[in-house]
Amino acid sequence: MKKKLLLPFIICLLVHVAQAQTFHVGLKGGLNLSENHGNGMSATFKSGYDIGGYANIGFGDKWSIQPELFYSLRNPTASDHFLTYYNNNGNTLYEPIARLSYISLPVLARYSIKKWLAVSAGPQFNYIAFDDDNYRKDYGDSFRKTDIGAAAQVELTLDKVTFYARYYAGLTNIENIDSRYTWKSRQLGVGVGFRLF
Repeated sequence: MKKKLLLPFIICLLVHVAQAQTFHVGLKGGLNLSENHGNGMSATFKSGYDIGGYANIGFGDKWSIQPELFYSLRNPTASDHFLTYYNNNGNTLYEPIARLSYISLPVLARYSIKKWLAVSAGPQFNYIAFDDDNYRKDYGDSFRKTDIGAAAQVELTLDKVTFYARYYAGLTNIENIDSRYTWKSRQLGVGVGFRLF
């Protein structure tokens, strides 16, 4: 008898939770400034862009989870002292600016301070879809395929349009030339989002 009552109870509970939640989907894009800091890299921020989409799953009036998926172009730069560190396996004819295209997946916990103001933070996973650099003597990949870190964001929302500023800090080593050294990424970004529904 208890098992027969359990299934309708679970169904009613799920329906209630689903009705209490909000769900939105939108597009977003913007400009970024990125750099890789570490041995042989320049601390100079270079411009790129981000473009993609997001989903927002609300839990009550204040909290929501916001997974995003976007394409990100970054242009880190090697320093003038690059070959001081990589004199054995670095390419003497290297071009300083690399062009990296990432597929990025942040999953942010979002808190609405006001209806028009929100902050969010969470982990972000990045995967290199395209790598254009010639730092290595053997012309192999100078950057590891994955970059995992944390993102934080502030948003201003006016009806269906959201303006945001974001900071990302990489937590893993993305250098793939010499195991003695470490590179980590940082990114600042601003942009605009548009809620589709």
